Amino acid sequence: MLTRRMLLGSCAALATPAKAQQELTLVVPSGIGGSADITSRLLSSKLIESGLPTKVLNRSAGAGVEGTLYVLRAASDSGSILVGGPNGLLLAPARETLPYTVDSFEPICMFSTATFVLAVKSTKAVSIRDLLDQAKLRHVSVGTAASEAHYLIDTLFNLAECKLTHIPYRSAGDAARDLLAGVIDAAYISLASIAGAAEAGEVRLLVQTTDDGSALRAYPNVPHISSVGFVHPALYAYHWHGLYVSRNTSRTLVNAVANSVREICADSGFISAHDNRGMVVRYMQSDELRQHHIMTIDRLVKPYIKWLENNR
Repeated sequence: MLTRRMLLGSCAALATPAKAQQELTLVVPSGIGGSADITSRLLSSKLIESGLPTKVLNRSAGAGVEGTLYVLRAASDSGSILVGGPNGLLLAPARETLPYTVDSFEPICMFSTATFVLAVKSTKAVSIRDLLDQAKLRHVSVGTAASEAHYLIDTLFNLAECKLTHIPYRSAGDAARDLLAGVIDAAYISLASIAGAAEAGEVRLLVQTTDDGSALRAYPNVPHISSVGFVHPALYAYHWHGLYVSRNTSRTLVNAVANSVREICADSGFISAHDNRGMVVRYMQSDELRQHHIMTIDRLVKPYIKWLENNR
């Protein structure tokens, strides 16, 4: 028999809304307009469609460090997820003493990679050889927006015995803007940050430096660095985007995100949106991503440390 107390309790339960799904925050440790920012916004839209409310937060100071620290110090129930890559997670701790290493975080998965290109305004040079010939006579200013980009472009110019003036930027979007304005001669940045200008014919892509040519399916005529005579392991590195959380994050949240992202990475619209911007959707589960860290340390971080020692 229903009592008055039972009826009141039932009405109260119906009047109380269900607890909203926790909002996730994808923390991008770089500025607006770069590959990490673009791929994170594409992923955020798909996560929302899958039922996981998500927003993107850019924390760009410190060459990837500020955004990484933001997630490290976030409360375990905050829903903060780092969109991490080699710059903040591996190169920054190699460059300076920081309160974290890559092992301070729990990797969820990798979801995309980005191509880097050396770009110039269309009137500046017709090929990589043309630009390097110019750089033998005068300093050529090259903008970069990541630690590995500075290291890689410096390696290229040293191999070619050319004169380089390095111009650091907080984001690839800022470097692309200054390239278009004629402030710098060239930019070594993610293709995603300058794809629109390339399609419009405002810039020329001289060369790309991924580990393979897969990220340039939409730009098949852009040569790989190895095809123009420069062979060096540093020049084959690529930028990857993974999702990381602090170690004390709920396993339920980690599994929910990993499962959703795995399904998203099989979505044809998500894949084509990346292809059109010079990025590749590449899902890698947590254990594989840990192995990828080891490969990147051997291939990129150790040579980077030697380069730092020689340039201090």
